[in-house]
Amino acid sequence: MKRFISIGILSLLAFAITLSAHAARLGSPLPKFENVTIAKPGTPDAPKKVHDAILSGAAQYGWRVVSDNGDTLRLNLSVRRHVVEVDVHVRGNAVSVDYVDSVNMDYEKDASDPRGNSDACGYVSNLCRKNMGEVIHPNYGKWVKNLLNAARKAAR
Repeated sequence: MKRFISIGILSLLAFAITLSAHAARLGSPLPKFENVTIAKPGTPDAPKKVHDAILSGAAQYGWRVVSDNGDTLRLNLSVRRHVVEVDVHVRGNAVSVDYVDSVNMDYEKDASDPRGNSDACGYVSNLCRKNMGEVIHPNYGKWVKNLLNAARKAAR
């Protein structure tokens, strides 16, 4: 009986791992980071303080500055075999982050989810796909959030 329960638990665990691996292959919707507040409103010389805070946060998490024209920084992050490049636009006390390019991040501009079957599709699942828009590896959003959180702390 114990052996049967152990096999059942292992089977469920294997199934869960398979599902999560499949979901990761499909990617996550590309997160948008627009007008993210870094410095408190009313901060004197906010653009400079935010710019410096982004540089500090970038250094803390291993982002490399590719270019810096004052109000837009192009940053590059390399983690193991993954590479991400973003533009950070400083706008007063806030920033917006735009995806530029990546390597090994499974980015797709017009991705579709083959699991997104609707009743109108009947049984022809390959012809009926839910449009997901832009998708990317789930870690992209985590890495950008880490950068922004570190910048917020640096701007205090």
